[in-house]
Amino acid sequence: RLDSPLKQSTASCSGTFSPSSCAARNAAIAMRDDIAQFVGPNYNTYLRKFQRVSEGHVSFNWAAAVFSNRWMAYRGMFRQAVIFSLILNAFSGIVSYLILTLFQSLGTQISDSTYLQLNMFSMALTVCVGLIVGLIGDSMYWKRAKKMMDQLSCRGREAVSDQRIARSLRAAGGCKMGYAILIIFFDLSINQIISAILSQLMGS
Repeated sequence: RLDSPLKQSTASCSGTFSPSSCAARNAAIAMRDDIAQFVGPNYNTYLRKFQRVSEGHVSFNWAAAVFSNRWMAYRGMFRQAVIFSLILNAFSGIVSYLILTLFQSLGTQISDSTYLQLNMFSMALTVCVGLIVGLIGDSMYWKRAKKMMDQLSCRGREAVSDQRIARSLRAAGGCKMGYAILIIFFDLSINQIISAILSQLMGS
C-alpha cells in the first residue's frame, strides 16, 4: 500500500536532520508529482480525494455518480466500464423479462403503461447505481493510480524528474475522451441487443 500522497510531502526536513524523514518527504513529493502526471487536468482535486480515501474516509465523486461507466472510461478504466455496462444492462434486462413474464402468467394485459413503469424502474436503478459509483469512484481511481505507479516502480523513489516515468504515467492516465465516446456506443449497442432478445422472448 502506498502512503498518503499529501501528508508527508508537507513535512519539512529543516531543523534536526533526519535522513529517514527527508527520504520519506522526498518520496511523498515524488508521489505527488507522479499523481499529477497520471491524473492530468484537475489533479489538485484528486490529490485531496486520494488523501481522504487513503485515510479511510468516504469521498464522493459527483462526476462518477452522474456519468458512471462513462466517467470510468474517461478516466482510463475502460475494462471496468465495459464490465459495469454488461452487468447493469444484463440485470435490467433479466428483471424486465421476469416482470413481463409475471404479468403474462397472471393474465394481465401488457400495455404502454407497463413499459412506462419498466422505464421508470430502469431510471431508478440508474440513479441508485450512480450513487454507488459516486461513493466508490475515487477509491477505484486511487487503486488504478497506485497500480500504475507500482508497475513503473514509482514507490519510494527520490523526488527527481524522470521523463520516461512521466510520459508513461500520462499515457496510462489522463483524460480519455475517445474511451468515453466508445463506451456510449457500446452501451447503446448492448441495450439494443437486450431489447431485441426481450422482444423475441416475449413474442415467442
